Amino acid sequence: MKIIHKRTLKVLGIACIVSIQFIIFLIRKQYAIPQKTNSKLLSIITKSLQSSEVPKINVSDAAAHQSSYLFLDSREKEEYNVSHINNSIYVGDKEFDINKVEQFPKDTGIIVYCSVGVRSDKIAKEIIDAGYTNVNNMFGGIFEWINEGYPIFDSMGKSTQNIHAYSRMWGIFVNSNHKVYD
Repeated sequence: MKIIHKRTLKVLGIACIVSIQFIIFLIRKQYAIPQKTNSKLLSIITKSLQSSEVPKINVSDAAAHQSSYLFLDSREKEEYNVSHINNSIYVGDKEFDINKVEQFPKDTGIIVYCSVGVRSDKIAKEIIDAGYTNVNNMFGGIFEWINEGYPIFDSMGKSTQNIHAYSRMWGIFVNSNHKVYD
C-alpha cells in the first residue's frame, strides 16, 4: 500500500512540475523572465525530481576542480555529440551499463551530469550502489554549466556555442541563442 501511495504522489508531483513548466514556457514566449528567476525555477524543479541519497556538487565547484574529477555524461548520444563538457565520457542514460565505469578505481572522483541533473541523479545512484565512494551529481547539469559561462565542446573536440536543449520546454532554462533540438 505504501509503495502505491509513493508512486501516486510521485506521478502527481511530476504532473504538477510539467504543468508549471508548460506555464513558464508560455509566459517566457510572451515576456522575458530574468535569468536569476529562471535559475531559481530550475533549482526548484530539479530538487523535486532528484534523490536525496546522491551527493550534489554545484557547477562552480565542479569547474574549479575539473581536473580532479572524471566527468560522465548521462544524456543521449545525440545530445552529447552536439555539446558536452571537455574530456567527459559518454555513458548514456537508458543504455547505461556499470561496465562503462568498472575500469576506474572505486575511489575515483566522479561527477555525473545531464541536462539539468535528473537523469544523472539516477546514474550516479547506480554507480554508488556498485560501490563507488566519491560520486556526485552536478546540480543544474550542463544547462547551468552554460548559464554560468563555462565552455562546451562538440563531437570533434572543438569549442562550440551549440547546446542540445533536450526539448523546447526544458530549453527555456538555457540562456543561449544556439539551442539545438532533434
